[in-house]
Amino acid sequence: DGFQCTNIQWRTAWTVDLAGGGGQDNRNRGNFAIGAIAVPLYLGISGVDWLATIHDIGQSVEDGQGIGALIAFILYIARHVALYLSLAKFVVEWDDSLFGLDGR
Repeated sequence: DGFQCTNIQWRTAWTVDLAGGGGQDNRNRGNFAIGAIAVPLYLGISGVDWLATIHDIGQSVEDGQGIGALIAFILYIARHVALYLSLAKFVVEWDDSLFGLDGR
């Protein structure tokens, strides 16, 4: 009854070599370390920025200042759009290896 498993074939879609393995040089290890610190730091700062913006919008709405809430929202979007556009060349349209490591 139903489906029967007859054959399993695994395919590798994407892999990343970790720093320190397979003869990686010191520069690649440094690039990986910078990325390992920069990405969580950026996400933490962005999270705090989001919470502060939501707090400011809520405070403005509570005080009856709809324009202040709108301005806080527009400034938040402008900050993140500017950051996205400045990083897009290196993150979104980037054709190099991640943190200087060769992905296979």
